[in-house]
Order: sequence, then C-alpha cells, then structure tokens
Amino acid sequence: MTEKIMLTLNANKIYGLLNKHSQGSMNYQTLRDLTGIEKAGFTGYLTELRKKGLVTTTGPHCSKTIHVAMRPKDLDIEISQKSIKRASAYGKPRDDRYAGQEKKRGCLKCKKSFTSKWPGERICKVCKTSRAWTNDSPYTPSGDGDGFGVSDLVTGVI
Repeated sequence: MTEKIMLTLNANKIYGLLNKHSQGSMNYQTLRDLTGIEKAGFTGYLTELRKKGLVTTTGPHCSKTIHVAMRPKDLDIEISQKSIKRASAYGKPRDDRYAGQEKKRGCLKCKKSFTSKWPGERICKVCKTSRAWTNDSPYTPSGDGDGFGVSDLVTGVI
C-alpha cells in the first residue's frame, strides 16, 4: 500500500533530485545550487520535506548533508498548487510588481514631496544617502572603537 503525500512544486523538485542521485544523499549547498531556489525559500522547502519524514539531515548547517528517508516507490506524491511564501516577498518588491503605480508622497524625514516607486517607500533618496541615515554620523558616542555606532561603555566592552 502506498502512502499519499502532498508536496509543493519546489519541495517535489528537491525530493526528485535527491532520489535521482545514486547515493540518495547530497550536500546542502550542491542541492540548493542544482535547484536554483533562493536560500530562504530552499530552507522552507527542506523543512517541509523533513516534517513529512521524506528526508533527514546530518552535520552542521554550512556543511549539512540531506538524505532520502523514504523512497518514492512507497509514496503517491501529489503536487499542491499552494506554495510557501518566499522570505523575499516580505522585503522590497520586485521592480515589475508596482510598475506604473508611482505616487507623490511626503518624506517622513525631511517632509519634502518625492515620487515613491512602491507603497513602502516613505523616505526620499536624498535622506537615504545622508550621513544620519547611513549611520556615518558625527554624533556616534565617543569610545566607539569597533565602528558599530555603539559606545564601548554601553556594551560593557572596554
């Protein structure tokens, strides 16, 4: 009797590549490079496979090896249309996502009007390139020997 398992498209891609490999195991970095999936997304799909008991991992994160735990002959794999939300979806959107939706907004720092390319852009380019914004401020506390903008007196490292 075969077990029915629902996988996202990319998780199935990873699982398929592992099964095609003669040893049934592969280095994390090599597998990620072969799939072409970005790092944050790859980790999510790998977690999906681990939770379903299809793969196991050994070794520390950077030199992790992924092993097949269940062979596909024992499984009925169905591809889900639902996908895992990419970590990059939470950051600045791709250029084409808001094409043609530029809007005049007031900068939250200097209050001047500028053309915003996407809804989350609220600081103008002039302010973003200023010394205060880039943390190259003359107001960095004295005693900042490590260049992180925090006084060694605050961190307790002297």
